[in-house]
Amino acid sequence: MSKLAYVRHDGVVCTVGLDEGQETAVTPPGTSFAWPTWSPDGGRIVASGFRSGSNGHGFIGLYLLAPGEAEPRPIYSNEPGTDAIAWRTPHYSLWSPNSERVAFIAQSLGGLGLYVQDLSGSGEPQRLIDGGPIYLGWSPDSRFLLVHSGGSHYLVDVEGSRDAVRLPGEARASLYMTPSWSPKADRMAMFRSLGREHQALVVADAVSGTAQVLTEVDGAAAFAWRPDGNALAMVRGLDRKAGYYSGLWVMGADGSGEHQVCDDPMLCFSWSPHGRSIAYVTRSEDAEGSVRWAVVDVESGEVVRLADFRPSQEQLTTFMYFDQYVMSHSPWSPDGGHLVFSGALGYEKVRRPLPVGESTKVFVADVRAERAPRAVADGSAGFWRPV
Repeated sequence: MSKLAYVRHDGVVCTVGLDEGQETAVTPPGTSFAWPTWSPDGGRIVASGFRSGSNGHGFIGLYLLAPGEAEPRPIYSNEPGTDAIAWRTPHYSLWSPNSERVAFIAQSLGGLGLYVQDLSGSGEPQRLIDGGPIYLGWSPDSRFLLVHSGGSHYLVDVEGSRDAVRLPGEARASLYMTPSWSPKADRMAMFRSLGREHQALVVADAVSGTAQVLTEVDGAAAFAWRPDGNALAMVRGLDRKAGYYSGLWVMGADGSGEHQVCDDPMLCFSWSPHGRSIAYVTRSEDAEGSVRWAVVDVESGEVVRLADFRPSQEQLTTFMYFDQYVMSHSPWSPDGGHLVFSGALGYEKVRRPLPVGESTKVFVADVRAERAPRAVADGSAGFWRPV
């Protein structure tokens, strides 16, 4: 059964089974919650809670939610007087693949920090890295964190000393965001700076430390591994004023066979669970005020375009930082048949403020476009439960 967690307009986190349509609240009233993030095994959720202000200034906490349990379990409380890491984003959380730990980014009086919390005990979260911006990815075996902070990459052995070991090379925060591990091997992918506006996509062996340059690009870029680890997709040529990349490329994990799959302007993209297609967000036709999902078949290049919409602020955040959020909040249903998104349907020629409050809904779209997207909940953000 497909299930979603979503944030209702009153700040309550709920789950809903799409086959039964029954809503279940998993947080109590009185505290607003944001950014529910499912554990990979689908059994638990972490979410940020706050009691005042759009960002929670004055009180912000991170909580563990277990559907069926009466009260959320506090994991972390921000220092008094600290705010969120971004507007309407108190924290960013990323579960380890084995669902035993949570890495999260929080603001403190000393600035941005990366923490890790073991959920099997009652100990306090440990601060690993200071300074920002911070982007991260877990190794498939849940032992290591690969982190891009400022102009450097770091490797943290979470089961060992937990020291942040700096990796060779530099990385410009203005040119790329998130490094990541191959889903199936001890290989790490990242961009390394080759100069002011030039960088190389590199795959490094986590054991030997040897590195291979897959390709070089000018300007800002982002990438994501195919789920089988045998290929990567990449966007490049960012138009900073408009916010769109110039197209989508795919290459083998050894850099072979690099080719452009699609030349639509792209705000973000995400591999399907089976790795045969890629969903991306592009402009509505001849419009600046709305966007639309499209799905491209990687082999044939055939594109299916879905309905126009305006995203909620939370949804836009996942688009702007998509190479990080695809690790924690994939838009794809586990069976690869649907996409989830939040906002308001409709074509808008001219840009205007994003929809907020009661005007936002959570939609599910058939990737074959055989029927229009359907609203499944009233809320600002919705995320699939993993299988």
